[in-house]
Amino acid sequence: MRLKCVLAVAGLAFALSQSVAVQGAGIGRPVALNGNGGNGGGNPTADSVAERLGINCELELLAKFDQNQEAEGGLLRDGPYESQFIIKFNTPQDGTWELIPGYDLGGFELKAWAAKGGTDWVGALIGPGADSGTWSTVGLGVGNDNTPAMSNLTFWGCKSVPEPGSILAGIAALGMFALGRKRLA
Repeated sequence: MRLKCVLAVAGLAFALSQSVAVQGAGIGRPVALNGNGGNGGGNPTADSVAERLGINCELELLAKFDQNQEAEGGLLRDGPYESQFIIKFNTPQDGTWELIPGYDLGGFELKAWAAKGGTDWVGALIGPGADSGTWSTVGLGVGNDNTPAMSNLTFWGCKSVPEPGSILAGIAALGMFALGRKRLA
């Protein structure tokens, strides 16, 4: 009986430690690498964003904003959830993003942003539950280390599914509950 309790507690501790592990670039910390975004053209793709930022899920493009001075608000909007975002510029190289209150991303969890400038892109992880943040092309040196203006900004997400760690934690909690009830009986 004691062995079962020890195993249940150990399983719960392991499951919780796995569910809070964060991998990759670090939430909110932009990552820029020399090269062309991993696809030769400099545009971020699902594969290049996942590789650069260490994301371990199947990314989907949620929204894309192309800078265009003739478009409304200076941006051409594209993607299935582009209407859920508010994009603002502080300078041509940086700005803020915000999800519209009450937003619906169709079961997707927002994971990362990527801003293209010049021939490459920079991106950062977005923390769980975040609904606003900043973006910047700082780190993309062009020519004499000039920071290029943003030419497009993309947002990436994964379908929300329970993490294996939280599933294990649930199973361990049920096991402990069952053992406790059996002991009381």
